[in-house]
Amino acid sequence: MSVSFYIESRFNKKGEAAVRVSASIAGVRVTTSAGCTVLPSKWSVLHQQAKVSCLRSDPQAIVVNSRLLSIRDALMKLEGIAMLSGEPMTKDRILDAINVAIGRKKRGAKATKASV
Repeated sequence: MSVSFYIESRFNKKGEAAVRVSASIAGVRVTTSAGCTVLPSKWSVLHQQAKVSCLRSDPQAIVVNSRLLSIRDALMKLEGIAMLSGEPMTKDRILDAINVAIGRKKRGAKATKASV
């Protein structure tokens, strides 16, 4: 399994870049948004996360790094389950694992209204 995080070269109006995740499991590669943004000056290319020096001064860095760890953990779990079950890996399975890890709906899931 290979997982890497990087920021896009385009920026939003606040000067932040979208964080992207590229994952490869059992030969199936997927690249998608990690669902967060970061200022390029606060991104560590070497460590593929928000700079640790920014953690105290920027609580958002903690949120970004936590999200990235959740994605990595979900993908490791998916790989383990796939190895044990012998089921083939698909792009949809990888994308679903990432979406669940960051709180997005699974692909193809229908929205339901919560009743109070």
